[in-house]
Amino acid sequence: MRNPSDGLTSIYISGPMTGYPKANYPAFFAAEQRWRERGWVVVNPARINPQNSTNSAMTHEEARSAGIWVDLKGVHETDALAVMADWHKSIGARAEVYTAYCLGHPVFHDETGEPMAPEGDVVDGIWAELEAVHAARSLVVPCDWEQSIAMRAKVYTARALGLPILDRETGETIIIE
Repeated sequence: MRNPSDGLTSIYISGPMTGYPKANYPAFFAAEQRWRERGWVVVNPARINPQNSTNSAMTHEEARSAGIWVDLKGVHETDALAVMADWHKSIGARAEVYTAYCLGHPVFHDETGEPMAPEGDVVDGIWAELEAVHAARSLVVPCDWEQSIAMRAKVYTARALGLPILDRETGETIIIE
């Protein structure tokens, strides 16, 4: 739980949307309410995401890519992250979690408010690296990319953006599920 003296005030809600009835919005709104009651300023992707707009000029994939970038900016601009149940089943939520870890943001379980153990060290310059991924047409990674928290952030970001991910040694496309 947040201690008012710790300087943390804003939190981003992360969780799965794709494949859920109503894009899992009821769960996002319930999480938003819980964190407001805990004293946080809440950024809820169910309220801000371009995927929610009726912009007919964008294809579904363009809207999804724009949405994940808005989501990652939300993670970057808040102080902490709250992860909902089944977050690990979502490519976008994994990108958000690994980005939060790299930025040094605490990550909390949504239901309990308890902190999750960090999975890696703060990575200086990770936001510039993620902006480069966003601007790229593909991402080339070493075969051991899963060993690095920064590489996980970049790979799941690229996957969520719909970019091809290529093995550095073979040049073959890596399938990320």
